[in-house]
Amino acid sequence: MAISLTLLIVEDDAVDQAAFRQFVKSKALPWSYVMAGSIKEGRQRLKEQEFDVVLTDFNLPDGNAFELFDDVGDQVVILVTGRGDEEVAVQALQSGFSDYLSKRMDRSHLSELPAKIEIAKRQRQTRLDLRESEARLRDLFDSTDNLIQTVSPDGTILFVNPAWCRALGYAQSEAVGLKIFNLIHESCRAHCGAIFERLMQGEDQNEIEVTFVAKDGHRVVVEGRMGVRRVDGQIVSTRGVFSDISARRAQDLQLKLLQTCLARVEDVVMITEAEPFDLPGPRIVYVNDAFERVTGHSRAEALGNTPRMLQGPDTDRTELRRVGAALRKWETVSAIFLNYKKDGTKFWNEMTITPVADPSGWFTHWVAIERDVTKRKAAEEELIRLKAELENRFQQRSGELTASEARFQQLAEAIDDVFWLTDPSKSRMFYVSPAYERIWGKTCQSLMESPQA
Repeated sequence: MAISLTLLIVEDDAVDQAAFRQFVKSKALPWSYVMAGSIKEGRQRLKEQEFDVVLTDFNLPDGNAFELFDDVGDQVVILVTGRGDEEVAVQALQSGFSDYLSKRMDRSHLSELPAKIEIAKRQRQTRLDLRESEARLRDLFDSTDNLIQTVSPDGTILFVNPAWCRALGYAQSEAVGLKIFNLIHESCRAHCGAIFERLMQGEDQNEIEVTFVAKDGHRVVVEGRMGVRRVDGQIVSTRGVFSDISARRAQDLQLKLLQTCLARVEDVVMITEAEPFDLPGPRIVYVNDAFERVTGHSRAEALGNTPRMLQGPDTDRTELRRVGAALRKWETVSAIFLNYKKDGTKFWNEMTITPVADPSGWFTHWVAIERDVTKRKAAEEELIRLKAELENRFQQRSGELTASEARFQQLAEAIDDVFWLTDPSKSRMFYVSPAYERIWGKTCQSLMESPQA
């Protein structure tokens, strides 16, 4: 069944125009058409109206068919030429014309027109679909965060997408033409060379990791997969699709360094889930080596357990309730508990517990820094004992001195001789006997104030 179409017929020959009208009428084709007798008129019609198909003679009064369009574009254009104009037909196809017809004197070439139009329209739709597909693919390449590269068998970069350029700091024009192995860090160049050899043997490579060197010299770590493209059975290029995992690798390294540091510190580090507060309590997700040394429990015994594993009969319940109240408010809290080691030995455990939140502010874990302060507590208790003993001795000695002073006072008052106590320079008087006042008629206080008088 013929499709309804609107055609522009650019033809200056009245006989050919009439033949076209007769053909459409005789075949009952659902075509509407507009006639134009020159290039100028044809251009005017194209400005006034859109056409599904343009059918144009080659030679026209004011030029040839190539002058009808500045750019054929996606227009379906079929050229009608005279016999022997094959070179013109080839030139037309190269210029973007959809097809051509060779005129015959009996106008029988018109019978080929419906099939030519149908093929040309299908080809046009195929081109449009392909162009749209290419645009979508280009948008995908341009918008994806994945690094995409195409490399020739000799290692020359043929294509890189914007994400690749952003990650490595090159403009696309700078990257194309570079040798890919010059951009790979020397630490993994041999490994990547082996991967490339397997690719050239036709083996796709999955789950590979590569360290590139960016334009400014910093490392870019990627992971992904690589495959090959073949033409006529021959490998013409490799394509790699990668994810930039530099940040993840940096975090892994930082975590490893942190774990190494935590493993070597003397204090116990314990990390638990944030909840539940009630029994059985938050589970332990991490302990360092010091935990094993201090408590005697292995890491395997701790993970999945709760901090209650260290509590016992003499653990202060009042202090536990105080700490629990602070935790429910998501507050940092410090305390000292009497805890128990695996073998039942008691030890004093000083700890500071701090909440840790994720980027959204939601608290996800508790970090406890703990220290065995048993020796310090013993020293504090010994200090308290010694202080009490000294205070007792001081009070006892003070009593003895008071009694001795009373006895001295009684003896001095009973003696009629005058005597006193001074420092070696006799500039300061400590004591004057009462007989001084009776014998010298002066007060003891006056001598105390002026020893030299």
